[in-house]
Amino acid sequence: MRYIVNGSEMKEIDRQTINEIGIPSMVLMERAAYSVYEEMTSYVHKDSRILIVCGSGNNGADGVALGRILMQNGYGVTLYMIGNSEHYTVEMKSQTEIASKIGLNMVNETNIAEYNVIVDAIFGIGLSRKVEGKYENIINGINETDALKVAVDISSGINASSGQVMGTAFKADMTVTFGAVKLGNIIYPGAEYSGKVITKDIGFPEAIIKSVAADRFIAEDRDMLNILPRRKNDSNKGTYGKLLVVAGSKNMCGAAFLCAKAAYRMGTGLVRVFTTEKNRVIMQTLLPEAVLYTYDEETGTDSLENIMAQSDCIVCGPGLGTGEMTEKLVGMVLDSGKKTVLDADALNQINISDKLKEKYHENVVITPHVGEFSRLTGMSIRDIKMNPVEAAIQYAKNYKITCVLKDARTVTALPTGECYININGNSGMAKGGSGDILAGTIGALMCQGMNPDMAAYSGVYIHGKAGDVAADKYGQYGMNATELAESLKKVMKKYENELKGNK
Repeated sequence: MRYIVNGSEMKEIDRQTINEIGIPSMVLMERAAYSVYEEMTSYVHKDSRILIVCGSGNNGADGVALGRILMQNGYGVTLYMIGNSEHYTVEMKSQTEIASKIGLNMVNETNIAEYNVIVDAIFGIGLSRKVEGKYENIINGINETDALKVAVDISSGINASSGQVMGTAFKADMTVTFGAVKLGNIIYPGAEYSGKVITKDIGFPEAIIKSVAADRFIAEDRDMLNILPRRKNDSNKGTYGKLLVVAGSKNMCGAAFLCAKAAYRMGTGLVRVFTTEKNRVIMQTLLPEAVLYTYDEETGTDSLENIMAQSDCIVCGPGLGTGEMTEKLVGMVLDSGKKTVLDADALNQINISDKLKEKYHENVVITPHVGEFSRLTGMSIRDIKMNPVEAAIQYAKNYKITCVLKDARTVTALPTGECYININGNSGMAKGGSGDILAGTIGALMCQGMNPDMAAYSGVYIHGKAGDVAADKYGQYGMNATELAESLKKVMKKYENELKGNK
């Protein structure tokens, strides 16, 4: 897991490292500058015309140090000094004095269009007010150029704690950030201004990062390898769980199919589908592996209780529709107390039948997209998007459940206050059916023994990874949900091979 920090947390990590551990600020600065230099050498030729735009604070000092390292390694560099020299920090004064002594080119005016590489070292994580005046004009002018754009730590104009644009912001192709990734680097709209984000270790002690950072994480492949359920030679279908999918209504059979298909692709031993009688022929044709149970207005839901008793976990909601029948189904599912994923119309019904929230329990995972979450909470979509992390965390804490808030950056919030922000996946997944597959993926992991919270963030990560596999093969325009489900097996096969190699 990688930690995610906000602006104030990063400042505290910096303070403790300097004042309590005793690593000088200038040492950290040199390592930060050199780490940006290392990344730039992969993209920047010696004949490039490099402009480093420097503010008056320590981000500007990082930029001056970077310019010196580039110059000493044979690159042509100009420092564009746009900060007020009267407000220079101690480190900035020291760096500019060194730069002056070695003859590094520093200017107060320049033609931005003359450069094909531009480095942003203007504000860093300390920005607390809207970018205006000279700074706004310079940043907007840089954004209009075709130059390769590199941000030092975070794009100037992005709030490090929320990802919001503070008036205007530098639009980087690449951001080199230090110690730990910042919320503003990965939460939209900040993520759009960050380009490729590379986190570099510059000497902040891991113990300090852990002690200061809140419980926000990014999952990685190595985490999946550590926690994925292992397959056993001596096993049967019961070993890998029996999942019940309560889904589908008239003309909405696809949601039940995709959810169940994803569960099988993830390794579930047996999938039962409980759906309307109108879907019988389609389901038996599309997914003969599933055990099918149906209901209609006359037979009602009498058999559901027995089917739930024979199942380990439940996914409820995809394509279910809303109304009295759905209210009854969702209520029965919640009353079972089993590990449960509530998705789509189950959540829409909870919004209509608010008393269903009283049936939430610790084994529940909800998977709303932003619109569904807006209806559940009464918050506007705009307010949710302003701070999706906090919105998801508060809901999970309030109801003591796991909340998977789906968006371009899906946030998985646990009732403990921990949260996981997913950064893989792509726009090709923004199509009908993707959410059904996620619900089946999480349900499958729960069936194989994972706790709801672990299954939720792991399912989100694997789902995004499968989306990237599908996009690589079919393209983001052309990929569809069925191909996303099929891509799950490729992801799981890769993990399987790696696990065998680790023995």
